[in-house]
Amino acid sequence: MKSKWIGNEIELNSVDEVFQALQKMRLTSSQWVYRGESKEYQNELFPSIDRPPFNQKCDRKTKIAMERQSIELFRSTYKLLATSEESDLLKSDITSLMLMQHYGTPTRLLDWSYSPYIAAYFAVYSDDGKYEQKGNGHDGFIWGFDYDEYLKQSDRQWENHKEMLEKNHMQTYKPAFLENYEGEWFVCQFLYQIQFPRILAQDGLFTFYSQFNVDHAVIIQDMLKDAKYFQRYRIQEEDKMAVRKILREKFNIWHGMIYPDSTGVAVAIKEVLRDNL
Repeated sequence: MKSKWIGNEIELNSVDEVFQALQKMRLTSSQWVYRGESKEYQNELFPSIDRPPFNQKCDRKTKIAMERQSIELFRSTYKLLATSEESDLLKSDITSLMLMQHYGTPTRLLDWSYSPYIAAYFAVYSDDGKYEQKGNGHDGFIWGFDYDEYLKQSDRQWENHKEMLEKNHMQTYKPAFLENYEGEWFVCQFLYQIQFPRILAQDGLFTFYSQFNVDHAVIIQDMLKDAKYFQRYRIQEEDKMAVRKILREKFNIWHGMIYPDSTGVAVAIKEVLRDNL
């Protein structure tokens, strides 16, 4: 299916260049969304359910069964712990996946943010090799695409998927959870009505594809067509810790802010102690 991602990459070769680029991203005239990754995955953006060890060549029926099992296990296990807001999320499959995604369950979703600074945090929060010899870490990456242009282009796909315009399917995406569904479509959405602290703190939204084993980078590229609408930035491994500390100390962007709950705070303390060593 489709070509490989061939978008432009801007290499950021110092901490100053990183923050100059972030400032430029923030001041862009159109609305972009961003995703940070702490290492490179072969120029690809596959969701976690399609990465190792879940990236076996399974047919759709098998993947749907895997997804259904994970949703039901999460609901049955988490329902006694969930807040009222999280209980609302558990009522539908797509919002259950959003909640599961934020707690680390493999899903078909990819996280994005309206904030390039939050994406930068995810690009630098780990894998910098600081406890080993230089060269053993990984560069970080910020992916971005023009959300305004996405909105212009995305509506065209529904001309070929009339079923999505019926029975409230644009809110539930129900056909995408059927094992025999063959439609191929892509959405990028933020559910403003869901007051889930992690999504709100991260200014977050998600990309979702109706099929499995699909590179979201290629889908975005094919939908937006012109390379000026999608971009990737590389942050050098040796700059990661300095960028991380500046994000925390100057912009208040760190694990404790991005994950505003007890688990997030515990990990945040570990991060600060680690960086201070």
